[in-house]
Amino acid sequence: MYNLDLDGKTKKYIEFKLHKKYKKNNPALKIVFKDNINYNLKVLKKIKKLLENGVTFNTGKINFVLENYNDDIINAFKTFGIDNIEKKYSFVYDVVCDYLDNLWVSKNPCKFCNNKCIATRNNHLYLKEDGCCYSFEWTKNILKPIKNKKKCKYLGDNKRCQVKNISCLLFTCEYLTKSGTFNIEYNDLLLLRLFFNRKQKLILRYNYFQKKEAIISKLLENNNTPFIIYLLKYEFTI
Repeated sequence: MYNLDLDGKTKKYIEFKLHKKYKKNNPALKIVFKDNINYNLKVLKKIKKLLENGVTFNTGKINFVLENYNDDIINAFKTFGIDNIEKKYSFVYDVVCDYLDNLWVSKNPCKFCNNKCIATRNNHLYLKEDGCCYSFEWTKNILKPIKNKKKCKYLGDNKRCQVKNISCLLFTCEYLTKSGTFNIEYNDLLLLRLFFNRKQKLILRYNYFQKKEAIISKLLENNNTPFIIYLLKYEFTI
């Protein structure tokens, strides 16, 4: 657990510089973030690497002094303080799922009416009810990648998903994206970009209709397959 000064009360600190080399033991580190996700990601990746290499920052009980931070940055530092990799992944997974779930609820892009979404009502989906909540199985066949399409078993009677599936929450149908109504970009999600590699990105994006526990287990796999083969053989699927 790292202690953060979010009010600027700590007076003894050193300023963060992206390309600076740091000693093993240092006073608290002051970091001024920007309204730029790519810059903030570079900063957090450097902090992550420094901490993994045993570099310390400490003034009294304070480790970091933060300015211009947001919830993602605070949660990144919380994640840095979790040593167990499974618990680390679980924390990030829950934070991002909760954010995405709230985003879907607040924006309400599907605009359901009598169990029919806006895409169905405008003849962009052949399914009659419940929008995209129809599960399928990956075949790992490039020519025919899915089979056994049916209504998802995790869709509750209240028309709400009964599990935390990050892939489903990341998915946006073609109607919404092409109409410019709503879209979710993976690259806008700082925590996913910070803590997961490109193989894990595929696991997070394409394991629809699975429980959280199964996805976390897949994320923990030690897979040495070259990326292109991993992709073409659908090894990212559960």
